[in-house]
Amino acid sequence: MTPLSAVYLSLDGDAICPSNAELAARLSVPRRQIPSAVPALVSRISAEASPAAVFAYAERSDELAALLSLDRVPSLSGDRVALLAVTLGFGVDRLLEREKRRGIADAYLLDAVASAMAEAAADAVDRAIRAEYPSVVFGRRFSPGYGSLPLSVNTPLLSLLDADKRLGIRQSESLLLHPTKTITAILGGTHENESHKAPDIGAPLF
Repeated sequence: MTPLSAVYLSLDGDAICPSNAELAARLSVPRRQIPSAVPALVSRISAEASPAAVFAYAERSDELAALLSLDRVPSLSGDRVALLAVTLGFGVDRLLEREKRRGIADAYLLDAVASAMAEAAADAVDRAIRAEYPSVVFGRRFSPGYGSLPLSVNTPLLSLLDADKRLGIRQSESLLLHPTKTITAILGGTHENESHKAPDIGAPLF
């Protein structure tokens, strides 16, 4: 299959600033109990991060559907498909490794905040895709490894996006992504002329 034309997207600090709702979910605490140290941790992570993303958009084809296992997920139906990969970069991995050597408790908190920031970055890319293609009704995004979409889908997804060359994202033999604070996802969409086939709309799944 000919690689899709991927769009590189550089993200600023605002794009990776997590919401209190996301922080509370990652830390498994009520919003009012988010630790006071979190804003300082966000600043530390931001100083080490080099957030960037790539995304691509195409008409759905039988070949693409088979390659990405699109038929396994109802929300990925439709006549259009968008792919994305976003990462905070290897600087954040190095920061997390240094903190891990200093103390497990602090490392856990820092890791959770970094995960929330990666999700905020994915949300920013999601919005960029929807703004770039306003005539398409997109469903909720879905990431390989969740629900019925196998983790192995990351292999063709990253290849189609040329994510190694563009973002330095690599995949281990056990299918783990590096940098670790990396999110990949697929969005199914329907062109407005085919809106009667629009996929289910809902909150993003990550």
